[in-house]
Amino acid sequence: MSTITDAAVLDLHPDATHPTQTLLAGVHRLLDAHPEGPLTLASGDYRAAVVEVERAIRRLDAVKLRLVAAADAVDVSREAGLPDTTAWLARNTHATGAAASRQVTLAQDLETLPATRSAMDTGAVSVEHARVIARTHDQLPTSLSAVQVEAVEEKLLAWAHDTDPQTLARRSRQVLHDITSREEAEAHHADVLMTEERCGAGSDAVDVARQPRRHHHRTVHRAHARWGHLEEGPPTTHCPSQSEARCTRRARRTA
Repeated sequence: MSTITDAAVLDLHPDATHPTQTLLAGVHRLLDAHPEGPLTLASGDYRAAVVEVERAIRRLDAVKLRLVAAADAVDVSREAGLPDTTAWLARNTHATGAAASRQVTLAQDLETLPATRSAMDTGAVSVEHARVIARTHDQLPTSLSAVQVEAVEEKLLAWAHDTDPQTLARRSRQVLHDITSREEAEAHHADVLMTEERCGAGSDAVDVARQPRRHHHRTVHRAHARWGHLEEGPPTTHCPSQSEARCTRRARRTA
């Protein structure tokens, strides 16, 4: 009888035994059992406890971003009747559109940054660190080889282990000097600054401007499916000067 009941449950909830669902159920179970009120440690080692909480949060963030990437890959927004994964995530997590957009963009970017994704899985780097690395990767010149691109990611990850995201962002501007000539690095930084000025002032504005072109191939397929009956698709605003660079890097890494 129990076998039949278990089978019925699995039919209704096919993911009930999935490792991710088991993980999340275990996390909630442990948190429910955790005592409320002030937390007094006999050892007084609050530093270690806070560090471990931060590491756990980072690891859960990594799981969330993996789920968002998977949801985006199967186009969950279509079944929900929403325009894109950003809208789907915002509705289901009650996040702002801008916050959801940043999460979706990072989830997609991590698909081509395996070392960064692995570092997030272990809690070594935060979402903010990963976003700096992804942004730097997005701005790399297409003249770099796959080996050089990987070297940039590894160097940024090494810096991320002992610095905050803001400092990492400043240091990331120097990374090209370590793998290219000074002239090439300075010329590229000048081009990036000109592009960001065209896209709009401020990092948030640049992130929003980059979103449509970061994942050009996926966007084109979805736009064709949803807007193919029109002579012109939905209006988009982007900076075309880096769109080809992004696609070239993605093709080179996945080749």
